[in-house]
Amino acid sequence: MKTSNQISAKKEPRGKFWLLVLAIVAGCLLGAWLVQHPWRNVDLTVQDPSAVSADLVIKNRNRGELEFGEEYLIERYDRGRWTSLEVREDRGFGLVGYSLLSGESRTLHLSWEGLYGPLEPGRYRVGKGFSLNGVHKVRYAEFSLEE
Repeated sequence: MKTSNQISAKKEPRGKFWLLVLAIVAGCLLGAWLVQHPWRNVDLTVQDPSAVSADLVIKNRNRGELEFGEEYLIERYDRGRWTSLEVREDRGFGLVGYSLLSGESRTLHLSWEGLYGPLEPGRYRVGKGFSLNGVHKVRYAEFSLEE
């Protein structure tokens, strides 16, 4: 007949085994979620906004290469919804391409006075198109201009 010490000694390694299996499965699920939602790993931050310009900091925290150009759009939040600002006639962007490897960042100086004119005080966001692993998406960074 087995004593209670012998029984619990045999169950303890099995409990550690299942804890290890659970940790591996949880890690795989988290990794799969990050792969399925890579856009959460593209950080955009607007710095030093003014009525005519701002700096846009882009950071790639993905494993893949992030590609983008100079183009961007500006939207204003008004009455509960975002509305794109009208671009002045005969204005556009250069066809310059950028890429960021994993862990890299780049700061772009956005000068929008020629595209949109000076912005009035309010709540805005910059929209920027990106390509990651052949998938295209627009990401946004909000900013406010005070009176």
